[in-house]
Amino acid sequence: HPYTLRVADQPGFYASTLEEAHEHLSTLLESHRSIDICLMQVNTRWNGHRVNSPHDLLDIKTCIFTGAEILREAIDSAPGDLALGIGRYYNWNDEAAARNYGNRVLSFYQNLPLGW
Repeated sequence: HPYTLRVADQPGFYASTLEEAHEHLSTLLESHRSIDICLMQVNTRWNGHRVNSPHDLLDIKTCIFTGAEILREAIDSAPGDLALGIGRYYNWNDEAAARNYGNRVLSFYQNLPLGW
């Protein structure tokens, strides 16, 4: 969902409109340092420096380009180990958690119908 907002202690919030997403994000920023934003789930704590404002991530192009940049850096950090590289998009500090996530992503990818 393009306007997804998540914090650790609450269920995900899926805004119906861009305006609603901006309003909810403003509220979350008052009390949370770590917020996952947009369909790429870019985290403000670890990757907020990549944009001028967390609100910028509610723009779909900014969200996707930022997420792609993070993923590219993660994959490049683990030459020859795609599962670990992909997994670092999720967790850079815990290799076991990163590898588990990366393997799940690769498993999903490998089960996509031909033509993807």
